[in-house]
Amino acid sequence: MKAIAVLTTALLLASVMMEAVLRTVDAAVSDGLGTRVGAVDQAREIVKDAEDSLPGEAGALGNKLIFGTKHACHVYGDIYKAFPNEQFVGFYELLRPNLLINDPQLIESILVKDFSHFTNRVHINKDDANPLFKSMFFMQSEHWKSLRGRMVTSFSASKMKVMFTLMNKCASSLDSVLSEKCQEDAVVIQNIIERYATDAIGYCAFGLNFNALSEPESEFLKFGQSFFKNSLITSLMDILRNVIPETYNWIKFLESRQKYVKFYYTLKQSDELRKSESSRRNDLLQLMFDFRDECQLKTQKEKNYNGVIVDDVVVLANMILIFAASFISASSVLSYCLYELALHPEIQRRLRDEVLSILKANNGELTYDSLKQMKYAEMVICETLRKDNSIPIIRRTCTSPYKLPGTDLILNIGQPVAIPVYAIHNDEKYYPNPDRFDPERFTPENIASRPSYTYIPFGDGPRMCIAMRFAKMQLKILLARIISNYETYPCSKTEIPIKLHPRSMGSSPINPIQLRIQKL
Repeated sequence: MKAIAVLTTALLLASVMMEAVLRTVDAAVSDGLGTRVGAVDQAREIVKDAEDSLPGEAGALGNKLIFGTKHACHVYGDIYKAFPNEQFVGFYELLRPNLLINDPQLIESILVKDFSHFTNRVHINKDDANPLFKSMFFMQSEHWKSLRGRMVTSFSASKMKVMFTLMNKCASSLDSVLSEKCQEDAVVIQNIIERYATDAIGYCAFGLNFNALSEPESEFLKFGQSFFKNSLITSLMDILRNVIPETYNWIKFLESRQKYVKFYYTLKQSDELRKSESSRRNDLLQLMFDFRDECQLKTQKEKNYNGVIVDDVVVLANMILIFAASFISASSVLSYCLYELALHPEIQRRLRDEVLSILKANNGELTYDSLKQMKYAEMVICETLRKDNSIPIIRRTCTSPYKLPGTDLILNIGQPVAIPVYAIHNDEKYYPNPDRFDPERFTPENIASRPSYTYIPFGDGPRMCIAMRFAKMQLKILLARIISNYETYPCSKTEIPIKLHPRSMGSSPINPIQLRIQKL
């Protein structure tokens, strides 16, 4: 481990030096569009006046993140809190100047109203071999737009009803696993939810049974768990990919891609099987296969075709994206939710009363329509997403010259901006006593009393999470199933408060959430 740490440190220093060289070159040579120099110089001017007041020094922010001394939520939160009255703040990530957008109206402009100026997240080398960079999350401009237009149809109301049936059936299998755990004094609740999430996404998106509920050593379960690993190498790669993509390309060999191999062969086998079947499946994987085949025909027929290229790697990338997003949202959010309910028995009782009342009115059956009636469950989930499961920031890159509304500042192409989601979700101005778990914040009246764009757990605008409805439906099904049959309590191993792992880019705790569960 010491050797790995030394290697990582050396690579980081080399990366920073490389970035300095690149910046020097940028000062003399334009990048073809004449934009990179302008963006960097402009951002440096923005940062310069505030630099002395920022927490730490130039580059310190990146070092805190990479070396795991502070979680990203709190690093960006410190900058946000240091300038409570500013619409935006300049800061450095390592050597890269950035803009932190604090004002809800500016956030709306960037994410929604003026989205055409901020269509991309971060720059990624189009030739990079990492399959994830071929996913919709990283795709840019027209290629992203084309792929999103196809994938969003997988989450229509009619498709959601079909997926509800599959999720609900899968949740019924969860009961036997939970019943066994009632005998234990402390249960790592996330491990159980991960097994459910693996099977649910297997049925809904892949048309496959991943067998995680019946087989705790399932390879697909282990694949999902790999996204929660918080190693120094992973932290380094995440930071450099987002902050200094030029230097990331020099050390990307450190990032293991072996874990994608099994996933790839599973998709290939499924593709061959589907081609031999007489009936056509109607899931997300089939949609991706169809789009791939259409694109291949277009490239064969049109000599000058310059649209999105969907090949097996793009199919793999987007299925991994869907798998990982579903796995992480279900297991992490619900673990925190059950934790909060264990600490707040009065909220747990009120939630259970609502669920049991609605189930009774529907002859004990959980249906697609009855799930929509569970308004308090919706409030509980929203508060969990606000308090415990916010992403640190949303990143965007300026893609055409843009004048920030209400200011004289013009952003040039290539200027990165960051929206501090966690800091906004925990701002006293919008959420008094933000450390308190209070679902009442999400009554219709309280929502209406807050400025728009002060609650954005799934982002907003055209690049928001397309699977938001899927994620929330899955969470409500799980919550209704568990709360109607079990009660959660703190135990001797329950950590209060939870401490976030400083190298986690999400909300992974240092120690797993452990609770006691009891059958009703």
